Amino acid sequence: MWRTVIILGMSILLPLTSHAEVDWHTVSIKNIPLFYPGMTSWEYLVEQDHATGANAVARGEKACQDCHVKDGGFDIFADDILKGKIRIKSRNVALEPEPPKGITGFKDIELQAAYDSKNLYLRLKWPSPEGASFKDPSLDAKGLSDRVAIQLNGNLRSFSKAGCFVSCHSDLANMPDSPSEDEVSANPFYAKQKRKDVRLYAYFTRGRGWASLKPEQEMEKYLKAGGFIDLWVAGFKGKDVVTSDESIFYDRVKDSSQDLSAQGAWQDGFYTLVIQRKLTTLDRMDIQLREGKTFTIGLALYDNRNGHRKHFVSFPMSVTLGRGQAEITAVKTGEEASPLN
Repeated sequence: MWRTVIILGMSILLPLTSHAEVDWHTVSIKNIPLFYPGMTSWEYLVEQDHATGANAVARGEKACQDCHVKDGGFDIFADDILKGKIRIKSRNVALEPEPPKGITGFKDIELQAAYDSKNLYLRLKWPSPEGASFKDPSLDAKGLSDRVAIQLNGNLRSFSKAGCFVSCHSDLANMPDSPSEDEVSANPFYAKQKRKDVRLYAYFTRGRGWASLKPEQEMEKYLKAGGFIDLWVAGFKGKDVVTSDESIFYDRVKDSSQDLSAQGAWQDGFYTLVIQRKLTTLDRMDIQLREGKTFTIGLALYDNRNGHRKHFVSFPMSVTLGRGQAEITAVKTGEEASPLN
């Protein structure tokens, strides 16, 4: 059966079942402030450039918000990072030596969460005056699509405190200590994958640096304890929404099964995106979701022809389905909801 679904005043036809629909008008909106981090990495957070905060982060004593959110606002100079005014003192270089054009240091995104007996739905809305990749599908092939990446974990204390920075490092591609393509392709781990670049990885899977992978047997205990980071990516390739169900542990990889879908549109200077994922999957590298369970998410937003490190990020936020103490509570809908209304 076909129904007409309205997004931001735009009518689009979607193949929906006869189940109940998510009425987003009844779901509370969480306004999430994002900031531009430049070359801020896990190493930056736990070493001398982070000054008095380094030891607290390394020991897992404080969350980012404990020091950088005051009186409801950010105590972060993201606009100055974009202007090259904030420096990495140990290197005597700007925290962002190549500022992207056309953005400011801060951007807000709206988030709504709902679930039914089978799926979780996240609805996101953010301002994007140009709607660049909605108008130009070719940006997707260049890695410059307007998109959202969501990292999720339910067990790691470090992730609940530092969020996405757990997997962001100074030796990733496009970061200051990034190794050459020849160095990466000569490494046995990356050579096996026929890769020439270093991507996201969990800091505890390495000794020191991208090439010092810890033994697989040692890391198996982390996997069994849910130490991997789930990663959902959804972005615009013209009017199509493209998704990728991934995970981060030793490396950033696509999952064996793709359990993610999304729909969305751009109109009047705003993107709206609804991401849907099954609560329970058969993939070992998927976080399993259930009512009452609390987990942590971190958002990354790419906008206006920017890629790699040139994105906005959030601090980690707790999420629960239906009940429990969390910053974001997903609202229960019918037996199986249609994602848009």
